[in-house]
Amino acid sequence: NSILRCVAPNGQELYYLGQWVAERVEPRLEDVNFDGMDDVVVMTARGATNGWEQYFVWNGESYEHAAWNWGCDTGLPNAVLHADGKLLETCETDGWAGLLHRKAIYRWEGTELVMIRCAVSEETEDGQGVRLRVYEAEYGEGERVDRVVWERSATLEECSDGTVLDEENATLWDGLK
Repeated sequence: NSILRCVAPNGQELYYLGQWVAERVEPRLEDVNFDGMDDVVVMTARGATNGWEQYFVWNGESYEHAAWNWGCDTGLPNAVLHADGKLLETCETDGWAGLLHRKAIYRWEGTELVMIRCAVSEETEDGQGVRLRVYEAEYGEGERVDRVVWERSATLEECSDGTVLDEENATLWDGLK
């Protein structure tokens, strides 16, 4: 791990941890929270198929490190912005050409990304297939409970035509687009 620093457009010094980044990637400006103002995006780690980012969002006076409530501390993997629903999607692939993965959909609440739905695909105990689950986040009393809304186990052969992943993705996005 390395402590990295960048200077924001307002002159503010921003610090973050970088790991697994062979060469430094320059921060970029992008409106990640859909408020019409550019935010600072920094690369914190990069692997063969995954890249993790963290955000410093403009709060009207300064840049504030954005928090998120699901996933790893490294950052948000392979993030995709969906301006139509003001959502952010992440997907971290773990092997088997992306069949093993963790996906999440977040909504902004101030400077925090709040996970609203996630999908996890893991290898079965016998190593012959995957177990896929989609969770809906439910919030109450300051706690998050992740409720399973779809689950399926499938062999590698059953996954070969993409139908199982299409079912997972349809459930993950149901009612959000």
